[in-house]
Amino acid sequence: MPPAPSFIAYTGRSMYPTLIEPELLEVVPYSSTPVHVGDVVFFVQAADAAQIVHRVVRLAPAGLVTRGDNSPGDDEGLCRFDDVRGQVVAAWRGQRRRAILGGRLGQWGAWSLRMRRMFLAAGGRLLTRPYHALARCGLLRPLVPAGLRPRVLSFQNEGLVRYRLVMGRLIVGEYDAARRAWRIQPPFLVFTDVAALPPKQP
Repeated sequence: MPPAPSFIAYTGRSMYPTLIEPELLEVVPYSSTPVHVGDVVFFVQAADAAQIVHRVVRLAPAGLVTRGDNSPGDDEGLCRFDDVRGQVVAAWRGQRRRAILGGRLGQWGAWSLRMRRMFLAAGGRLLTRPYHALARCGLLRPLVPAGLRPRVLSFQNEGLVRYRLVMGRLIVGEYDAARRAWRIQPPFLVFTDVAALPPKQP
């Protein structure tokens, strides 16, 4: 039988937008499964008993290097293997369960969030031309893992069909019906073939 999960309340912004306060986190203990780079782990620091939920960015012989998805750098010191209480596999808000990606998919998702922050911090104007040139050539599209490739969700709202673009669990774009154009957040345009997205224009 798989190990029984435990549940903890999440607070803070170090993992935003992967985790959003005040979600309830579903934590599964590691048994025979090893910790992987990209996993979101719950651990208790031995020094001060602080409870932390961060992502594993590197494995070292003496422990784990961790980092919050919304943090500017790696955590100070190593997380010891014995301090890990389990992997965060889902976040709950009421009755809605949202899976939290780990391993390679989780690592890629965290990287894309960091790239987006760097893009915005560097100043969109300086990067606008190279960014759109890279998007048009489509060089980075084949690098996106299958589970994170852009897909369109449609829904009815006030009698109109609306479209959103998602990658994994992130909403990265929306169709602007008034302009008849997609608005896609940076840096996700470089992973998207806009010409293939609905709705098709007459």
